[in-house]
Amino acid sequence: MLLNLTETLKSWLPSDQISDLKKASETASQHGVLLYLVGGTVRDALLDIPSSDIDISMVNADHDFPRILAKELNGEIISMSQFGTAKLLIKNNVVDLATARNEKYERPGALPTVCSGTILEDMARRDFTVNSIAVSLSLDSWGNVFDPFEGMRDLQDKNIRTLHAKSFIDDPTRIFRTIRYSERLLFKVEHKTMSELKNNVGYLNCVKGDRIRREMEKIFQEYRAIPMLAKAQELRVLSTVYPSLMLKESLLKKLSQTTIGDARK
Repeated sequence: MLLNLTETLKSWLPSDQISDLKKASETASQHGVLLYLVGGTVRDALLDIPSSDIDISMVNADHDFPRILAKELNGEIISMSQFGTAKLLIKNNVVDLATARNEKYERPGALPTVCSGTILEDMARRDFTVNSIAVSLSLDSWGNVFDPFEGMRDLQDKNIRTLHAKSFIDDPTRIFRTIRYSERLLFKVEHKTMSELKNNVGYLNCVKGDRIRREMEKIFQEYRAIPMLAKAQELRVLSTVYPSLMLKESLLKKLSQTTIGDARK
């Protein structure tokens, strides 16, 4: 049975954002582009929790399409990157556009080699099943769900699960994301995924320091930063990235009394 999230999106997003998405779909149709809501946007809509940005994947889009879309929606481009992504500001709302892509990792911890791909390839490159659900924004299939890795089942079961056994080897920073998502959403880490994490935590040594720093910064921006740090210590993540780093129980308790922001992404 084909699942459709039209009503879910109507109740989750403000009406002006729904209107902008409809207009974006019309523009995309005129240029032969397919648009999908993806990633954290779909996950948070299904969980009915707030989300800061709108994540959209584009199929068949060229480099100029984000500019065309920004013009049609009376928005502006905040940034564009080498990976075919762009941030648009539309009526004080941020929309993240990314070309649907396939990725290959030449070695553990390296940034991927990227090429354009299908929506299936775009879902297959992602970190966890709960972030690998897409919702069509095409006018003839608006709201239809594409869930090739059973992410909705994992959302229902409150599971964090990787898509394949080499996930943490390809991108060891996914170890940090496992901790962030499981603690933020109060999900459990699926048994096989946890085993893979523990077996591959040493691959964090293959990741450059600035990427580790960014992952740590993301943790400190979370409301549940202290449980995340405690979990990172328990799983030997902290000692792997910095061997002498040890957070004492008294320090964790003191930190827990500090007000920390909440960055959901």
